[in-house]
Amino acid sequence: MTKNINTAEYWNKIYKKMTKNINTAEYWNKIYKKEGINSWRKYPITNNIITFLVAGGKNIIELGCGVGNLTRQLRKNNHVLGIDISMRACDLTGAPTTCCSVPPINANNESFDLIVATEFLEHITDLNLMIAECARVAKETIFVVPNNVLGPNECEEHEHQFTKESITKLFKKYYVDVRTLEYVENFDKIKIPCILVYAYNIH
Repeated sequence: MTKNINTAEYWNKIYKKMTKNINTAEYWNKIYKKEGINSWRKYPITNNIITFLVAGGKNIIELGCGVGNLTRQLRKNNHVLGIDISMRACDLTGAPTTCCSVPPINANNESFDLIVATEFLEHITDLNLMIAECARVAKETIFVVPNNVLGPNECEEHEHQFTKESITKLFKKYYVDVRTLEYVENFDKIKIPCILVYAYNIH
């Protein structure tokens, strides 16, 4: 006997393949118009960990900067450029930003010290192109993604679901040294397990 494949999970995967990535400028402009500067997407533990890890005096790009919570925090001791697909979000950052879609990253080779991105990579369709671009532009990256939760079947905004093993394998294609940290981000109403990836190339 064969197992019936007509499950919700099966058809969600089929539907996902047939539909385009919903993470458009129009989509996120609507989100940030509704949520504004007080968006729940603050990631307090994540932002504090990254700020602790980043030494001062660096030239940094933050991908998917949103309304700029981490951008403003890092700018106290660094030069930071925020990049986001949403003009509405960029207008709310109060910091230097570029409104555009990535990849590619519009920057010269090795022109930045560090690229950071929190809860961003799971939204990107072409993971290899994205990480290759990061490795081209900066020798260090810090990325944070949900840890084996909130995959495409749970969250329509997400194109991928990561484990510690899968994301380490991805980054090792482009970086010499890849390290990870697992922890739990604490929001007002929910807790999300996260993986922080620190990847480094020696130039």
